[in-house]
Amino acid sequence: MFFVFVVAPIVAMAFAKLFGDIDLSLGFVTSNIVPASSASIGFVLIAEGNIELATILAILSLLGSLPAIPMYLSFYASVSAVKVPIGKIVSAVIYTLVTPFIVGQITRWFLIYRKLRGLKGEERVKMARKIEGNLKPILSLATMITMLILIGLLVASKAEVVVEKPKIVAEIVILQSAMLFTLFGVITVIDKIFNVNYSNHMAVAFISATKNQSVAAAVAVMALSLKSAIVPALIPLIQAPIVIGYLHLHPWLERFFEFKS
Repeated sequence: MFFVFVVAPIVAMAFAKLFGDIDLSLGFVTSNIVPASSASIGFVLIAEGNIELATILAILSLLGSLPAIPMYLSFYASVSAVKVPIGKIVSAVIYTLVTPFIVGQITRWFLIYRKLRGLKGEERVKMARKIEGNLKPILSLATMITMLILIGLLVASKAEVVVEKPKIVAEIVILQSAMLFTLFGVITVIDKIFNVNYSNHMAVAFISATKNQSVAAAVAVMALSLKSAIVPALIPLIQAPIVIGYLHLHPWLERFFEFKS
């Protein structure tokens, strides 16, 4: 939670100042203060990280982001001498985070909990693990496919900007790359200092560093400006490759953290 609500926003606001346009700056801050997505949990799944911890952290970051997103956007806007519609931001947060969360819990009930009714103790635990084991390969595949579709849609929506304003694209890609490298680096070092094992580290790293850019884009469109939405629409261009690259470091990370499942 320290990484999600303290480190990431501070680093994001520092890098956002490097943009020459306030709308892009607001879009960048928004992109890095929204919570993790289901894809983030999917990455933890693929990395054989602690999926239970990742789920708990994702829920906590989602709940914490309800007040954090309006608060940080309001703060950044005030120090940048611009006004943002707090009411619209709150409405956008509720629409993009609370509603899907409720629908997700209903879906989870139909997939898992409904099948556990009447079971108790060890029998219930075994059945839950069996169901989760059957769902794991499906969810991993769905995560990657959904992520690629989302990247395609977000980038396609700003295709004109990509072609006509490559400088803006370069700024977004470079600054978000710096953002992700900073976060992954800081998280890796601090987790090592605190003797966190590999499984827990992967949960902390992916939930802390990766963000739900579809939520950020929706908040930008509903409450800020179409220009602000350019940033979350293009960030997946670099977020996905960097995250996949970090996944490929797992042999080294296992040794670094002395792997414990």
